Amino acid sequence: MNVNTMYELAEHLSELSYSTELDLIIRRRTHDDAKLELDRSVAEITQEVASELNEDGKAAFSNETARKAEVTKRREERHRETLKVLRKHAHNHEVLILDLKRLRDRLRNAQAYLGGLTNGPPS
Repeated sequence: MNVNTMYELAEHLSELSYSTELDLIIRRRTHDDAKLELDRSVAEITQEVASELNEDGKAAFSNETARKAEVTKRREERHRETLKVLRKHAHNHEVLILDLKRLRDRLRNAQAYLGGLTNGPPS
């Protein structure tokens, strides 16, 4: 491989790395927004469950374990698709991080190779 080809490869790897970092930022923000919305909804569900009364006018879910179980059940029912998307985003985020690490390794290798070519052995 000649020096020009290696420079082009290093430049391409650098651009891919930058593009991947931007993609990670966008995905992280989307994930964070969805998580925030889900957390707000869970707070609303928790309030609903805590204030629900049975036919005797007593708390429908009288102990903490029952309340937590009901909140979890309702969250799963209302946000099944959102939770699925969040899990998929988390997986994709991990894959992108691995891709970015791989790109950075390749870029460092290309830069080291180019450094050796341009500096060369002393004459």
